[in-house]
Amino acid sequence: MASTTHAKLAVAHSMLAKYTSTPVEGCLEALKSCVRYAAGQTDGCLRIPATTTEGMKAYSDSDWAGQFKIDGDVHSRTGLLITFNKVPIDWASTKQLCIATSSGDAESRALATTVARGLQMQYIAEELELDTPATLQIYADADAAIGFARNTGGNSKMKHIDIREQWVQDIRQQGRICINKIGTRSNPADFFTKLMVNSEFDRTSAGLNGQL
Repeated sequence: MASTTHAKLAVAHSMLAKYTSTPVEGCLEALKSCVRYAAGQTDGCLRIPATTTEGMKAYSDSDWAGQFKIDGDVHSRTGLLITFNKVPIDWASTKQLCIATSSGDAESRALATTVARGLQMQYIAEELELDTPATLQIYADADAAIGFARNTGGNSKMKHIDIREQWVQDIRQQGRICINKIGTRSNPADFFTKLMVNSEFDRTSAGLNGQL
């Protein structure tokens, strides 16, 4: 459900997955909460608006070492959402394997992952003969990641970022993607970067699911 129809379960599913082999106190109660939530979503679904034709868009965000204050985990988290005519078609909440040394580093890694997933979805859409623009629109809220992708960021603080981010620049220069700035509160990928209180959960997840 977390990877096919119910994107709202993605974050909790990802965070619980790392405790599969070594569960700790609180895991069982957290799992029960997820099951209770899923049980109340039997009428949840993905709905396609008949009049929306905005095409494919991809949203990127990250949370720099956000779990450190909870369980001491120094890895950052990538959140991404890809939509087609405002319908979620791909999403992810994943722990970054490498330890990011700055928020710009974490955001740039998230952007690279989003570009790769977005291009894959674009290829699939082309195979299905769906009408999609040749240039994929990517949205991010981090100035550091956008500046690096546009090759306008300062080199002094970005030397540690690996070749994946250089690949983003190459893809952009080929005209295959366009990097756009989006406000943090307007970025739907923010939902996939962290656990949230109820009010923020409802606000950031609005639009991820419809009702039968």
